[in-house]
Amino acid sequence: MGLISPPGMSAYCASKYAFELFSECLRREMFPWSLRISIIESGCLRTLIIQRHDRILRDLWNGLSADIRNRWGDNFYNDLLEKSVTKSPSTKHAEDPMKVV
Repeated sequence: MGLISPPGMSAYCASKYAFELFSECLRREMFPWSLRISIIESGCLRTLIIQRHDRILRDLWNGLSADIRNRWGDNFYNDLLEKSVTKSPSTKHAEDPMKVV
């Protein structure tokens, strides 16, 4: 998520950017003591957040009032679900994390 910030993922992407910048600052702060700071940016892994993403979106959508769902429309929800789960390269091609271990 460090290179691309897809719609509907703002909080998740912000946390990833924050961690990356924190690590960069820490790396510079630890330099005088010859301590090295590294982060591993593995790409997308098939974790529970990806496996449950469609259910989480559905639960959030169903938890909205009928007024809000009508205002946005089912097309908005279906499009969001398709872009973030079904056709998203990050979820479609996510690797099994056990391959890394």
